[in-house]
Amino acid sequence: MAEIKSGYSMYDFNASLIKNYPPLKWAGLNKAKFIINDFHNNHKNRYYIALCHNLRYFTVYDTKPNDTKINLSVSFGAEVIDCSSNLGEILDVQISDNKQSVEIWVKQNSERGAECVVLIPYDKGIVKVGEIQNEYND
Repeated sequence: MAEIKSGYSMYDFNASLIKNYPPLKWAGLNKAKFIINDFHNNHKNRYYIALCHNLRYFTVYDTKPNDTKINLSVSFGAEVIDCSSNLGEILDVQISDNKQSVEIWVKQNSERGAECVVLIPYDKGIVKVGEIQNEYND
């Protein structure tokens, strides 16, 4: 079988399909919050980062805030959805095939296609200044 070279990546292919999805309404956004909360419950990281290279966007989330009154089982997914909705209309939210990230597809306007905001565990990306020095001094 001959290989067809289209010049499109899987990202481009997915973006071209998803850009035609209708924006998620209340029920879909509520389900998305549970998807994100379940993802967090499975990974149990303290920090997560949401990245979108094409939009030059990132947000780091700390899931262990100092405020003990926060119900994280409700708040984390809600916070991620709220921040993502500031980028545009949310079209789809799903866990990646390898279960290592959540893909949040947003559309800013009709001229632009859909963009994927990827939410990943980020504990290994956080460096607390001084902790490495303290390990060597022990």
